[in-house]
Amino acid sequence: MNAGNYTSFKREILRNLNKKVRPLDRRKGTETLCGVIERRLGITDLKGKTKKILDNCEPIIDTKANRKISLIHGDMAPNNLYVFDSGDVEFLDLEWVGTFKNSAIAMIFDFGNLRARSWKNQRFRKLLDETLIEAYRKEDKELLGKTIVRLSILRSHTLLSGFFENYAYPKQKNPIQARRRKETERDIIQAFF
Repeated sequence: MNAGNYTSFKREILRNLNKKVRPLDRRKGTETLCGVIERRLGITDLKGKTKKILDNCEPIIDTKANRKISLIHGDMAPNNLYVFDSGDVEFLDLEWVGTFKNSAIAMIFDFGNLRARSWKNQRFRKLLDETLIEAYRKEDKELLGKTIVRLSILRSHTLLSGFFENYAYPKQKNPIQARRRKETERDIIQAFF
């Protein structure tokens, strides 16, 4: 994985929203993910609001200070971390490791993946958000930390929502998968406030 400019980042999020999916609650045909999320969450003009967020966040993310090569795990998830009794952490499953040309975007990808894939524990996700913001606050970059959390939610949760909607209908009906989908959709709203 070698990428990382803000233009490609914005394009990916908008491409996710335009993705055709087969939602369980519309058993015939396909619909854009954007349409599904708007219908389910009662949001209007999701694409326009997303573009506005991305445009407003660009000066915070796409800065000279953030334009540096940064390592990315690429598959950050709770099951890809091993925590020793000492508190040390070892990263597992390194097949997606790569570099990004923007340190903030690298953080958005890894933090967003970890946060979204911790779907079972809303309290843990909230603590992750607070911890990341606090870490950036200590560096006198609180706005950057808040923006990373916001864009992490937007990117990762729209990506995962698209996966859930394209599962085979029997898998979509599975109560665990239905709960994951609802949690993921509910978190998307946080990106807009």
